[in-house]
Amino acid sequence: MHNFCSRTPKNNNTQKVEGMPSELENFLMDMKRLYKQGVLASKNPDRFQRRLAIHYIHFVVEQILREKARDYRFQGRLLEHGFEKIIKKLNQNMTIPDYERLVTLNEMRNAAQHRNTVASKEDVDFQVKIVESFLRWSYKNYFQCDYDSLNFESFITDDKIRENMLEAYKFIEAKNLKSASEKMNVALALFKTKLFTFFADYRLRGTAINGIPLTDILADLTLKIFLSNDPLTLTKLSRTRTLYMEPNQEGQPVAAYNVTFTTFLNEEAAKEEYNSILNIILAYQDRFAF
Repeated sequence: MHNFCSRTPKNNNTQKVEGMPSELENFLMDMKRLYKQGVLASKNPDRFQRRLAIHYIHFVVEQILREKARDYRFQGRLLEHGFEKIIKKLNQNMTIPDYERLVTLNEMRNAAQHRNTVASKEDVDFQVKIVESFLRWSYKNYFQCDYDSLNFESFITDDKIRENMLEAYKFIEAKNLKSASEKMNVALALFKTKLFTFFADYRLRGTAINGIPLTDILADLTLKIFLSNDPLTLTKLSRTRTLYMEPNQEGQPVAAYNVTFTTFLNEEAAKEEYNSILNIILAYQDRFAF
């Protein structure tokens, strides 16, 4: 079921129709996905990840504003106008919530881009929340789209991982947080096994150091090097112990895993962890030829 999105408001209610996503809907999905990349980067405290987060969330806001600005007349070409002029004009036609804070985000981005001044983690975290509120508001008021109805689970390429994530979300909605934790962490474990077997070299299976197969050692080391700039993802994946096994009858490499489950205090915490795992899967699945 796809959410119907339109550039021309018909009423205040969102609608849904069957069929393929429209070009606009694909654009909004892309923006939401890029925003999620910014959220993932913001979870890491180091300077480089904060810089990435600023650029991701600013880019999303600017692209949404530029898309809506196509409905208005500007002197000269729209491409010749910067962020501040565009948001000011749009705000004159319809008051934008947190307008001043979005202007501050633009200043934050310019400082990082042109003066090598990166905002603190606290300031980045604050702007991440402001941008999410703006996206929810703009999707509804600019494009008549329900932000939450544009979901990402359909983008997960592995059937078992996708099924576990969908089941986890259903359990969250049913307030069965224990089962939700099991399903989302199994999904993450399955995803790690795909990474693990991608990095593993079965030819080294017969060689061991202190009883640990060299295949597993090198796969773990490669994973740590690959995720060295993303400590949050590395920490989450490292909680799942993974061992390489012999290829199956079809010649496909197999890995066994031991899942560590998370105990959630409330539904909000479960949703936050769910979104974090979903972001990790979507961020890295397309980088490998699984």
